Amino acid sequence: NGIRDDIIDMLLQHPCIVVNVGDNNNNTPLHIAAKTQNVTMVRKLINHPYILIDQKNNENKTPLDILKEQIKLTEKRKGERTTTVPGDFFETCYKDQLSRCLVIIQLLEEFRMNERRDAYQYHFNAMSDL
Repeated sequence: NGIRDDIIDMLLQHPCIVVNVGDNNNNTPLHIAAKTQNVTMVRKLINHPYILIDQKNNENKTPLDILKEQIKLTEKRKGERTTTVPGDFFETCYKDQLSRCLVIIQLLEEFRMNERRDAYQYHFNAMSDL
């Protein structure tokens, strides 16, 4: 896992990497990280200077939309729990999946707030220069 993280870090630092390119369904790395609930990857991606967090895929969904769907799906699965899976095991999986989704949502919302603050500061500075 450490080697893979090192390779990802090197790739994200390379100036020729275009971090917002999507696959056949226009899912960007951020879409995929959100769908797989990979908190570490989301953190790495949102630290990239050119990341676009509101890019939509072919289903017209942003990474945030995908996370909200994941939460709904997880809650639905919790309601449809079968008796073949021990309750404690399922409850642990449910809580883990839900908490990862919520952490990523918080990261994306914080990123969006910082982006707005930076834009406001930029415009405020530009107006001050007039």
